[in-house]
Amino acid sequence: MADEHDGEDEEKVPGQPSGPNLIVFPGGRGQSDNGKPSRRPDRSAPQLEGFGALEALLSAAKPPEKDVDRLRRLADEHLGVCRHEGRAYVFMRKQSQAEAWSAHSTRTADVLHDLFDRDSGRLLAPATINAVWRHLKRKANQAGPGAVGRRWCAHGGNIYLDLRDPDGRYVEIDERGWRLTSSPPVRFEKLANMAPLPVPVSGGSIELLQRYVNVPDADDFHLVVSFVIGCMVPGLPFPVLQITGGHGTAKTETACFIMRLIDPQVEDPGGLPTNETNLFIAAAQDYLPVFDNVSFLSPQHSDAICRVTTGGSHRGRKYTTNGEQHIIPAHAPVIITGIDSVIGRPDLSSRAITIRLPPIEKHRPLAQLLNAFERDRPKILGALLDMLSHALRNRATTTVESDHRLADFAVIASAAETYYREAGSFARALEANRLSQNDDLLDHDPVIDMVVRFVQAKGSFKGTATELLGTLLQVFRDEIGFKRILPGAPHHLSRHLNSKESLLSFNGIVMEQSREGIGGTRIIALRPAPPVGPQRQ
Repeated sequence: MADEHDGEDEEKVPGQPSGPNLIVFPGGRGQSDNGKPSRRPDRSAPQLEGFGALEALLSAAKPPEKDVDRLRRLADEHLGVCRHEGRAYVFMRKQSQAEAWSAHSTRTADVLHDLFDRDSGRLLAPATINAVWRHLKRKANQAGPGAVGRRWCAHGGNIYLDLRDPDGRYVEIDERGWRLTSSPPVRFEKLANMAPLPVPVSGGSIELLQRYVNVPDADDFHLVVSFVIGCMVPGLPFPVLQITGGHGTAKTETACFIMRLIDPQVEDPGGLPTNETNLFIAAAQDYLPVFDNVSFLSPQHSDAICRVTTGGSHRGRKYTTNGEQHIIPAHAPVIITGIDSVIGRPDLSSRAITIRLPPIEKHRPLAQLLNAFERDRPKILGALLDMLSHALRNRATTTVESDHRLADFAVIASAAETYYREAGSFARALEANRLSQNDDLLDHDPVIDMVVRFVQAKGSFKGTATELLGTLLQVFRDEIGFKRILPGAPHHLSRHLNSKESLLSFNGIVMEQSREGIGGTRIIALRPAPPVGPQRQ
């Protein structure tokens, strides 16, 4: 039976191929979604084929800028970077004050948050801050070096002082004098515990300081002033100032008045940190850390203070889950106060100045004393800056004949002393102070004290450590009694003598060690030699 549509012509869609198996979907080629014939493409327009069409599509619908790219752009626009002593620093390009801070610090995070908030009105995720932190640190490591200081900074032969002034004023000191400036060639870290210094005033006198520190002795006061001048020259090995005295001798007040002339701080001085890490953190945050009322100094603390004053670092584990190092560099002078001397090791003693304060006959109210000091502080600071300029002018022609560990400090102090004292007064005062500290060291170390007295009395000794220990026990048996003073084993005595060889040498004892005999027995030889200073009486 034939289909009823046989022989009838079907309606053809123009331009559409036909066939028995052809299926045309709505909206497909040749037909629009409404079933009507679609328009032929304009072949006269240029046609994009392959990747060109894809690029045109992507450029027409460009995605918005990511937060991390936006923050990096803002950081590159507003922040500058530099490198100082291996550390990366960041600063504001358009800021009038010469301020810089560590690239990987909370201050950098706060600045990045503020830049992004002002630009977009939104907050940032911590991951975005970390990414831009690394970007800034990498840029700083690739950038050129720049001078960055804390409170005091040496650059180009001059010294610059950050007054922490709200008006952005600094002091430039050179051989010709000192002057205020608002655009120093260096930048400063402005840490949280830094308090402002007053604007110095010319015409003051060094003797004004003696009204506020309980140091009536002329030589001791000269050493205190020299310590202050030494603190004002960054980059050199710094001295340690140990202030001792009984109750009511104004040890803390004296230390605070000295601190307020060099590096005034918001918080009052605290005690000695519990471990080496916290000690380095304190020295890295304050230009002049003050450790108040110290009653004991462990060997670890003593070694750490030596590294701080010379310029060193503490290395520890960065995180508990990896093997990276966290390095805390520090280079600062130190003040220690206590009733008795706590410096019992020669390496720290050779870097220290010890001042013992006498009792005060008449105490003044502290509030009255502070008000008077604030009135005189600009003049005292101006006189100290005059003295520092005098030292810079004479430093090149000043020579010091001394075996002291603080030879650089001795040169600065000797170059400054002729500002108000006669030449050579500092060397005499320092030598007398070393003899006093030597007595303290021998009091701290009765073993070395016995060895020194034994050699001075007998003339010499040569034998094994066992023989030396037996001899000391025999000679000082009445003095020792039942007390455990001498080491319990010969090798402990030998090790102790090796660690205190410099103290023996200062007291005129030369120690030599050798091996003799077929078995190579270790022999210790002790003999007197011309001492560096007068012997202890």
